[in-house]
Amino acid sequence: MSVFDRIGKKDIHNTMRVINQLACSLIKGDEPVMYENTLKVIVDAFESELGLLALVSDSENLIVKAMYGSVLEECQMPDKNKIIFPKDSLSGIWGHALSNKEIMFVNEGPFGIPEKHIEIKRVMIAPILSKDKVIGNITLGNRDSDYTNEDADLLKAICIYLSPLLQARIDVDTEKLRTGKFQKAIWDMLNYANMFVLLLDENMNIKLLNWSLATKLGFKNEVEPLGRCWLDFLPDEDKEWIKVIHHHVTYTTAEAEKYKEVINDIVTLSGEVVKVKWFNALINHNYNFTFSMGIYKEPDTKITEESIRTFYRDVIEKDKVMIKALKHLVNVSYSPALESEKTF
Repeated sequence: MSVFDRIGKKDIHNTMRVINQLACSLIKGDEPVMYENTLKVIVDAFESELGLLALVSDSENLIVKAMYGSVLEECQMPDKNKIIFPKDSLSGIWGHALSNKEIMFVNEGPFGIPEKHIEIKRVMIAPILSKDKVIGNITLGNRDSDYTNEDADLLKAICIYLSPLLQARIDVDTEKLRTGKFQKAIWDMLNYANMFVLLLDENMNIKLLNWSLATKLGFKNEVEPLGRCWLDFLPDEDKEWIKVIHHHVTYTTAEAEKYKEVINDIVTLSGEVVKVKWFNALINHNYNFTFSMGIYKEPDTKITEESIRTFYRDVIEKDKVMIKALKHLVNVSYSPALESEKTF
């Protein structure tokens, strides 16, 4: 007989009420609020004093995502908001429940409790399974009355319901981490490359530029020029026609005219004039940003015009990989140093 058959003969209405509450908690809010709200629903459903929700990492360690009740108020463990239990440390009833993939409850100790942890009187532990693999864990404890087989059935039903939702969340978080690392790798490559990278807003204010361009202009790093108008670095005789080009790139709708190749001079803080070949495109994401890649128009440059044109078209026009990376960089800042320097 399945767990749902057993519950159906007892209290299916209560089960559905809890699952509906869980659905609301999982829809609303981002991490960590989502995990905290989810755990609160479960703790309340079992009238427990404390609770813990954890997920299993790729290395099979248990990472605590939410704690509730007196476990938060009384726990004296250091850095209790960033608790990770190594795989090898999961022993006793906790380790047994996870390794055997079964719900367990014990109403009388003794319990193996870490130093400075609050006392546990009663405990119920349930692994969350996805395709027979443990992806998480729910721990409840210190209820006034004993945990029962009926409680275990209800908690198992909750875990079955949570499983695909948490697996989807894990998959999304994993993809975000992978994408974030890839985007950072792209920027690390571009930041010190022997080419210029420049991002301007509609008013031609600098939103992002690489270290190579910033230092060529005479700044110490890529943070100092943020917010400055790009026109300040152009010769007076070039400002008007470059403004026209910028407007054209920003507001042209024809796909074939989304980018322009332009050669113009830039003027450094020391007054040096540098000729640059630019490849321009539009990043239309909340704001209209023009993205430009440039190379020195000098005989000894290590990057040829044709190589950058090929690179530009392959990456920008075909895969859109760099554009996506730069959208992310602009919206969340590409380094901690920029966090306080945002101009939008």
